[in-house]
Amino acid sequence: MSDSAFTGEHWLIDNSRDLWASIVVLGGQSADLAGTDEFIDAVHPFAAIRGAPGYTAPAGEDRHWAAGLFKQGVTPFLQSDAGAVTIDLSHSRATISGFMNGQCLVKHSE
Repeated sequence: MSDSAFTGEHWLIDNSRDLWASIVVLGGQSADLAGTDEFIDAVHPFAAIRGAPGYTAPAGEDRHWAAGLFKQGVTPFLQSDAGAVTIDLSHSRATISGFMNGQCLVKHSE
């Protein structure tokens, strides 16, 4: 889904009644929007992983996006900081870890 970015997100919002995910993984689009506020509001994830932006992406775009996620109660993982990100879904919990920066989030199932 991440390759379709803005168009795909809005198609899902318009055509899905029960749209949700615990974790969203988004590409690092430089020419298209991905992970819009409207999409994040509709999906209600607790974490979002975003690929490193392309070379043409405006400086600070990832930081601005991450700040918006924090305000929505979503933990962002930026691959430009974290490098590889692992997701372990076991033992009634989700553990998301950044390889380079040591960022870690553990969410127990409710």
